[in-house]
Amino acid sequence: MPISLQEIIRRVGFHPANDVTAPQHESIRADIINLMTHWDTLLPDGREKSLAFTDLQNAAQWANTAIACGPDGTPAE
Repeated sequence: MPISLQEIIRRVGFHPANDVTAPQHESIRADIINLMTHWDTLLPDGREKSLAFTDLQNAAQWANTAIACGPDGTPAE
């Protein structure tokens, strides 16, 4: 099924933070920083820890994307 130009732009376009979304983005960052800091002391160094951190970074990116562009292309409120 083809993807519309509007959907492509929604997925990859720039969505600047506003007064509503900026604190939401900061909350995501704070949560990830806290969890990574805790896990850094808890987990032994190695491939698994590295992968866990990579997945946390991916989760943060997707969470911020969800905030920045809701399903209809408008920022979450």
